[in-house]
Amino acid sequence: MTNTHISNPDSSGGHRTFDELIREMHIQNLDVSFSQRMKKNWKMRITRSENRRFLTIPAYLYDAPLDIKKALIAWAMLPQLGSHAKTTDCRNEKRALEKSVQQFIRCNHADHAQLYVDRLSDLSCNTIEAVYDLQDVFDTVNREYFNNELSAVLRWGRLTSGVSYQMTRKATDGTTIQIITIAGCYNHHNVPRFAIEAVMFHEMLHIKIPPYKKNGRNVIHSPEFKTAEKAHKYYRQWRIWEQEHLLNIIRNRRHLREMR
Repeated sequence: MTNTHISNPDSSGGHRTFDELIREMHIQNLDVSFSQRMKKNWKMRITRSENRRFLTIPAYLYDAPLDIKKALIAWAMLPQLGSHAKTTDCRNEKRALEKSVQQFIRCNHADHAQLYVDRLSDLSCNTIEAVYDLQDVFDTVNREYFNNELSAVLRWGRLTSGVSYQMTRKATDGTTIQIITIAGCYNHHNVPRFAIEAVMFHEMLHIKIPPYKKNGRNVIHSPEFKTAEKAHKYYRQWRIWEQEHLLNIIRNRRHLREMR
Protein backbone atom coordinates (compact mmCIF):
# COMPACT_ATOMS: atom_id res chain seq x y z
CA MET A 1 0.00 0.00 0.00
CA THR A 2 1.10 3.53 -0.59
CA ASN A 3 2.83 4.98 2.47
CA THR A 4 0.83 7.89 3.86
CA HIS A 5 4.04 9.89 4.19
CA ILE A 6 4.72 9.70 0.45
CA SER A 7 3.27 12.69 -1.36
CA ASN A 8 5.35 12.71 -4.55
CA PRO A 9 3.16 11.17 -7.29
CA ASP A 10 6.27 9.87 -9.07
CA SER A 11 7.16 7.70 -6.06
CA SER A 12 3.65 6.54 -5.18
CA GLY A 13 2.27 3.51 -6.96
CA GLY A 14 -1.35 4.18 -6.12
CA HIS A 15 -1.92 6.35 -9.20
CA ARG A 16 -0.79 3.68 -11.66
CA THR A 17 -1.71 0.02 -11.44
CA PHE A 18 0.47 -2.90 -12.40
CA ASP A 19 -1.61 -3.38 -15.54
CA GLU A 20 -1.10 0.26 -16.55
CA LEU A 21 2.65 -0.01 -16.03
CA ILE A 22 2.81 -3.24 -18.02
CA ARG A 23 1.02 -1.56 -20.94
CA GLU A 24 3.30 1.49 -20.72
CA MET A 25 6.33 -0.81 -20.85
CA HIS A 26 4.85 -2.58 -23.92
CA ILE A 27 4.90 -5.96 -22.20
CA GLN A 28 2.31 -8.34 -23.61
CA ASN A 29 2.94 -11.64 -21.87
CA LEU A 30 2.83 -10.80 -18.16
CA ASP A 31 -0.13 -11.09 -15.77
CA VAL A 32 0.00 -9.93 -12.15
CA SER A 33 -2.29 -11.38 -9.50
CA PHE A 34 -2.57 -10.80 -5.76
CA SER A 35 -2.59 -13.38 -2.98
CA GLN A 36 -4.08 -12.76 0.45
CA ARG A 37 -2.00 -15.63 1.85
CA MET A 38 1.40 -14.33 0.78
CA LYS A 39 3.16 -12.20 3.37
CA LYS A 40 6.80 -11.58 2.50
CA ASN A 41 7.44 -13.52 -0.69
CA TRP A 42 6.31 -13.56 -4.30
CA LYS A 43 6.46 -16.11 -7.10
CA MET A 44 6.18 -16.49 -10.84
CA ARG A 45 4.90 -19.23 -13.12
CA ILE A 46 5.64 -19.53 -16.85
CA THR A 47 3.45 -21.39 -19.34
CA ARG A 48 5.62 -22.36 -22.26
CA SER A 49 2.68 -23.21 -24.53
CA GLU A 50 1.27 -19.66 -24.36
CA ASN A 51 4.60 -17.95 -23.59
CA ARG A 52 3.00 -16.15 -20.66
CA ARG A 53 4.36 -15.21 -17.27
CA PHE A 54 2.15 -15.09 -14.18
CA LEU A 55 3.51 -13.06 -11.27
CA THR A 56 1.77 -13.54 -7.91
CA ILE A 57 2.50 -11.06 -5.11
CA PRO A 58 1.11 -10.24 -1.64
CA ALA A 59 -2.21 -8.40 -1.85
CA TYR A 60 -0.98 -5.40 0.15
CA LEU A 61 1.51 -4.59 -2.65
CA TYR A 62 -1.41 -3.56 -4.86
CA ASP A 63 -0.58 0.07 -4.08
CA ALA A 64 3.17 -0.26 -3.54
CA PRO A 65 5.35 2.70 -4.57
CA LEU A 66 6.09 3.00 -8.26
CA ASP A 67 9.73 1.89 -8.01
CA ILE A 68 8.70 -1.32 -6.20
CA LYS A 69 6.08 -2.10 -8.84
CA LYS A 70 8.65 -1.58 -11.58
CA ALA A 71 11.18 -3.73 -9.73
CA LEU A 72 8.71 -6.61 -9.50
CA ILE A 73 7.82 -6.31 -13.18
CA ALA A 74 11.50 -6.19 -14.17
CA TRP A 75 12.20 -9.23 -11.97
CA ALA A 76 9.36 -11.15 -13.60
CA MET A 77 10.69 -10.42 -17.09
CA LEU A 78 14.25 -11.60 -16.42
CA PRO A 79 15.39 -14.83 -18.14
CA GLN A 80 14.45 -17.75 -15.93
CA LEU A 81 16.10 -20.70 -17.66
CA GLY A 82 18.98 -21.33 -20.03
CA SER A 83 22.42 -19.78 -20.40
CA HIS A 84 21.17 -16.16 -20.30
CA ALA A 85 19.75 -16.68 -16.82
CA LYS A 86 23.15 -17.91 -15.60
CA THR A 87 25.18 -14.89 -16.64
CA THR A 88 26.76 -12.78 -13.92
CA ASP A 89 24.93 -9.63 -15.05
CA CYS A 90 21.56 -11.36 -14.97
CA ARG A 91 22.21 -12.86 -11.53
CA ASN A 92 23.35 -9.51 -10.17
CA GLU A 93 20.32 -7.71 -11.60
CA LYS A 94 17.99 -10.32 -10.14
CA ARG A 95 19.59 -10.04 -6.70
CA ALA A 96 19.44 -6.25 -6.78
CA LEU A 97 15.75 -6.26 -7.68
CA GLU A 98 14.97 -8.85 -5.01
CA LYS A 99 16.94 -6.88 -2.43
CA SER A 100 15.01 -3.66 -3.10
CA VAL A 101 11.63 -5.39 -2.87
CA GLN A 102 12.60 -7.38 0.24
CA GLN A 103 13.89 -4.26 1.95
CA PHE A 104 10.62 -2.47 1.22
CA ILE A 105 8.61 -5.41 2.57
CA ARG A 106 10.68 -5.65 5.77
CA CYS A 107 10.25 -1.93 6.46
CA ASN A 108 6.64 -1.56 5.43
CA HIS A 109 4.82 -4.89 5.58
CA ALA A 110 2.77 -4.27 8.75
CA ASP A 111 1.87 -0.65 8.00
CA HIS A 112 1.04 -1.27 4.37
CA ALA A 113 -1.06 -4.32 5.13
CA GLN A 114 -3.07 -2.22 7.57
CA LEU A 115 -3.45 0.70 5.15
CA TYR A 116 -4.70 -1.77 2.57
CA VAL A 117 -7.48 -2.81 4.94
CA ASP A 118 -8.35 0.75 5.94
CA ARG A 119 -8.93 1.87 2.35
CA LEU A 120 -11.10 -1.10 1.36
CA SER A 121 -14.26 0.83 2.17
CA ASP A 122 -13.31 3.11 -0.71
CA LEU A 123 -13.00 0.13 -3.04
CA SER A 124 -16.46 -1.14 -2.14
CA CYS A 125 -18.03 1.52 -4.35
CA ASN A 126 -16.49 -0.26 -7.34
CA THR A 127 -18.91 -3.20 -7.20
CA ILE A 128 -21.02 -2.10 -10.16
CA GLU A 129 -19.62 -2.92 -13.58
CA ALA A 130 -20.99 -3.55 -17.06
CA VAL A 131 -22.83 -6.79 -16.29
CA TYR A 132 -23.21 -7.55 -12.59
CA ASP A 133 -23.56 -5.53 -9.39
CA LEU A 134 -21.65 -7.49 -6.74
CA GLN A 135 -23.64 -5.96 -3.90
CA ASP A 136 -26.87 -7.16 -5.46
CA VAL A 137 -25.43 -10.66 -5.92
CA PHE A 138 -24.12 -10.70 -2.34
CA ASP A 139 -27.46 -9.55 -0.92
CA THR A 140 -29.33 -12.22 -2.87
CA VAL A 141 -27.08 -15.03 -1.65
CA ASN A 142 -26.95 -13.63 1.88
CA ARG A 143 -30.74 -13.55 2.10
CA GLU A 144 -31.28 -17.01 0.61
CA TYR A 145 -28.50 -18.98 2.35
CA PHE A 146 -27.16 -17.03 5.33
CA ASN A 147 -30.24 -15.37 6.85
CA ASN A 148 -28.68 -11.95 6.10
CA GLU A 149 -26.06 -12.61 8.80
CA LEU A 150 -22.89 -11.96 6.78
CA SER A 151 -21.22 -8.71 5.81
CA ALA A 152 -18.18 -8.09 3.63
CA VAL A 153 -16.35 -5.54 1.55
CA LEU A 154 -16.81 -6.52 -2.10
CA ARG A 155 -14.69 -5.83 -5.13
CA TRP A 156 -13.96 -7.03 -8.63
CA GLY A 157 -10.60 -8.52 -9.55
CA ARG A 158 -8.82 -7.64 -12.78
CA LEU A 159 -10.81 -8.26 -15.95
CA THR A 160 -8.45 -11.08 -16.96
CA SER A 161 -8.28 -12.69 -13.51
CA GLY A 162 -9.76 -16.13 -12.98
CA VAL A 163 -9.34 -16.48 -9.21
CA SER A 164 -11.88 -15.36 -6.62
CA TYR A 165 -10.90 -15.27 -2.96
CA GLN A 166 -11.92 -14.24 0.55
CA MET A 167 -9.70 -12.86 3.27
CA THR A 168 -10.06 -11.52 6.81
CA ARG A 169 -8.21 -8.46 8.06
CA LYS A 170 -8.19 -6.15 11.09
CA ALA A 171 -8.71 -2.40 10.81
CA THR A 172 -6.81 0.02 13.06
CA ASP A 173 -9.76 0.20 15.44
CA GLY A 174 -9.71 -3.58 15.86
CA THR A 175 -12.76 -4.20 13.68
CA THR A 176 -12.69 -7.47 11.74
CA ILE A 177 -13.20 -6.89 8.02
CA GLN A 178 -14.22 -9.63 5.62
CA ILE A 179 -13.09 -9.00 2.05
CA ILE A 180 -14.42 -10.85 -1.00
CA THR A 181 -12.80 -10.42 -4.40
CA ILE A 182 -14.64 -11.90 -7.37
CA ALA A 183 -12.56 -12.77 -10.42
CA GLY A 184 -13.01 -10.11 -13.09
CA CYS A 185 -13.73 -12.73 -15.75
CA TYR A 186 -17.14 -13.22 -14.10
CA ASN A 187 -18.07 -9.69 -15.11
CA HIS A 188 -18.88 -10.80 -18.66
CA HIS A 189 -22.09 -10.98 -20.67
CA ASN A 190 -21.55 -14.75 -21.25
CA VAL A 191 -21.56 -15.50 -17.52
CA PRO A 192 -24.98 -16.73 -16.35
CA ARG A 193 -26.47 -15.41 -13.15
CA PHE A 194 -26.34 -18.82 -11.45
CA ALA A 195 -22.55 -18.94 -11.94
CA ILE A 196 -21.78 -15.64 -10.24
CA GLU A 197 -24.22 -16.45 -7.43
CA ALA A 198 -22.48 -19.80 -6.92
CA VAL A 199 -18.97 -18.33 -6.83
CA MET A 200 -20.19 -15.64 -4.42
CA PHE A 201 -21.73 -18.36 -2.23
CA HIS A 202 -18.39 -20.21 -2.23
CA GLU A 203 -16.49 -17.14 -1.01
CA MET A 204 -19.17 -16.24 1.55
CA LEU A 205 -18.98 -19.78 2.89
CA HIS A 206 -15.34 -19.13 3.79
CA ILE A 207 -16.63 -16.49 6.22
CA LYS A 208 -19.17 -18.88 7.70
CA ILE A 209 -16.70 -21.80 7.87
CA PRO A 210 -13.24 -20.23 8.29
CA PRO A 211 -9.96 -22.10 7.77
CA TYR A 212 -8.31 -23.83 10.71
CA LYS A 213 -5.00 -25.49 11.46
CA LYS A 214 -4.59 -29.27 11.65
CA ASN A 215 -1.22 -30.94 12.18
CA GLY A 216 0.44 -27.62 11.45
CA ARG A 217 -1.31 -27.11 8.11
CA ASN A 218 -4.07 -24.72 7.10
CA VAL A 219 -7.28 -26.53 6.19
CA ILE A 220 -9.20 -24.21 3.88
CA HIS A 221 -11.68 -26.53 2.17
CA SER A 222 -12.53 -28.84 5.04
CA PRO A 223 -14.94 -31.77 4.72
CA GLU A 224 -17.57 -29.59 6.44
CA PHE A 225 -16.95 -26.83 3.90
CA LYS A 226 -17.20 -29.18 0.91
CA THR A 227 -20.45 -30.65 2.18
CA ALA A 228 -21.96 -27.22 2.81
CA GLU A 229 -20.85 -25.97 -0.60
CA LYS A 230 -22.81 -28.70 -2.36
CA ALA A 231 -25.98 -27.42 -0.69
CA HIS A 232 -26.08 -24.56 -3.19
CA LYS A 233 -28.80 -25.33 -5.70
CA TYR A 234 -26.55 -24.55 -8.66
CA TYR A 235 -23.34 -26.10 -7.34
CA ARG A 236 -22.98 -28.87 -9.93
CA GLN A 237 -24.26 -26.67 -12.76
CA TRP A 238 -21.74 -23.97 -11.83
CA ARG A 239 -18.78 -26.38 -11.72
CA ILE A 240 -19.65 -27.80 -15.14
CA TRP A 241 -20.10 -24.32 -16.64
CA GLU A 242 -16.81 -23.16 -15.10
CA GLN A 243 -14.87 -26.05 -16.60
CA GLU A 244 -16.40 -25.56 -20.04
CA HIS A 245 -16.43 -21.77 -20.42
CA LEU A 246 -14.34 -19.80 -17.92
CA LEU A 247 -10.94 -20.40 -19.51
CA ASN A 248 -12.21 -19.24 -22.91
CA ILE A 249 -13.45 -15.96 -21.43
CA ILE A 250 -10.05 -15.34 -19.80
CA ARG A 251 -8.14 -16.16 -23.00
CA ASN A 252 -10.37 -13.91 -25.11
CA ARG A 253 -9.91 -11.02 -22.69
CA ARG A 254 -6.14 -11.43 -22.69
CA HIS A 255 -6.11 -11.58 -26.47
CA LEU A 256 -8.12 -8.35 -26.73
CA ARG A 257 -5.79 -6.65 -24.26
CA GLU A 258 -2.73 -7.65 -26.27
CA MET A 259 -4.27 -6.23 -29.45
CA ARG A 260 -4.68 -2.76 -27.93
